[in-house]
Amino acid sequence: MPTASEVLDVLDRLERDAERRTKLASGYEIFRVCVEEGLLNEDSCDWLAQRMQQLNGEHLIAHGPVGAGVLEPMVWDNNWLQSVHDWRVTATGRADAALYRSGGKSAPVDGESPPSTAEGHHLFISHASEDKDVARPLSEALKARGWSVWLDELELTVGDSLSGRIDAALAQSRFGVVVLSPAFFTKTWPQRELAGLAAREVDAGAKVILPVWHDVDRHYIAQRSPILADRLGAPTSLGTDQVAELISQALERAGVRAASGTDVETVVQAVGPEPPSLRLTIPSTPEEQTRLIAERPKFWEYLLYAGVLVQGKNELETKWDDHQLRLSSGTRREVDEQSTPDFLSREMGWMSRQVGVLERILDPLLQEQAFGADDDSGDPVRITNLARRLISMYEALMDWAAALRNASVPDAFTELLEATACWVDAPIEQIRDFIDVSAEQTARLPELAADATVENPVTIELVLKLEADPKVQERHANALRRAEQTLTR
Repeated sequence: MPTASEVLDVLDRLERDAERRTKLASGYEIFRVCVEEGLLNEDSCDWLAQRMQQLNGEHLIAHGPVGAGVLEPMVWDNNWLQSVHDWRVTATGRADAALYRSGGKSAPVDGESPPSTAEGHHLFISHASEDKDVARPLSEALKARGWSVWLDELELTVGDSLSGRIDAALAQSRFGVVVLSPAFFTKTWPQRELAGLAAREVDAGAKVILPVWHDVDRHYIAQRSPILADRLGAPTSLGTDQVAELISQALERAGVRAASGTDVETVVQAVGPEPPSLRLTIPSTPEEQTRLIAERPKFWEYLLYAGVLVQGKNELETKWDDHQLRLSSGTRREVDEQSTPDFLSREMGWMSRQVGVLERILDPLLQEQAFGADDDSGDPVRITNLARRLISMYEALMDWAAALRNASVPDAFTELLEATACWVDAPIEQIRDFIDVSAEQTARLPELAADATVENPVTIELVLKLEADPKVQERHANALRRAEQTLTR
């Protein structure tokens, strides 16, 4: 039989493959994939069910709703595996899968001891690309004190091509030094690493995250990361050597001993000195936005728009997490068999009308009134309102899905209800991507302007189009057909 890590590897690869990700919707589909890849035979369904329940209990994987009539503790059979929906790999599970793919140890199975990080690195340094001038000297200072350091030398925004390597480094490092800065809180990659380190702390029951504060204070951090709200950090204002000394003291208090002669591992070696960064910092707090409006530097209109979007997205991360977990909320609604078709039809109508709302939000005339025509200055109130309207739509779509899932419908309509709720998954992610791209493009405006000419002025194009996932549309059509067949019997 395959190891637990081999199962995690299959799940992780499915989650990263856009074309095969739908296989995670059903545990039985996962079983079919394992059979196709030669990991299991046709008689091993019960074994996989038990293994996945074990991995779920170890917080390496998680799942969404359980089909009607299936209770926990589970009965290990085909019916159970088919009835549990929306499997996914946790941050800890992704790290284990990456470690497995890199040739490291497998996840513990049937009472085995968890993998040791003694053969890995003492420290993993997580930082935004704008903070390399902090991370590099710090890694050298820690290296000089005998600590083994993993430091990436490639921007963390490059994408999934480095994800396995970074996840493996996280899994193999005893501590994570996290450089918290304004840039850090606008980037997806560093915050993903922070989530992985936080999961490690829960699993280990010991301190893993060592914060370094760069141009931030406790109040700033508390507004953005509850995980770190009550944790003291080492401010870079003390100087690199003092920060490295404080980190060294933390490691020594944890009983970790340094060794001389260790090297820094890099993903890519830096070639030549880098020019100073021209990137702008996105103002993602009301205080920063107020100061921006008062000072009105170059590109302030776009900074304000991106800042309000990022602020709104950050404030709704708990709802986003709940949406990914397929949780329900709101008033419980009981809908009988006769009323359910009309009920779901009305709900689909509401969702469809949101496309029209989006068109009004992105109306070119409204954009011009907000940002100003040609060389005219923008209107901060209109800019803020434009961004907030988009955030309101983002929140409304998540609320709609959660409220829909809180409706009680006859068994014949259960799958149709869930398929309907999933209709907004792609639009929600499209809005999130739009916000990330807006922030990234705005931060790069000085770089773009540096190469601009009168004939070729700097331009950025931000496009948002809400479209449903074709696979969700197909799932909805199939569920509707099955519901109709059930009612006509």
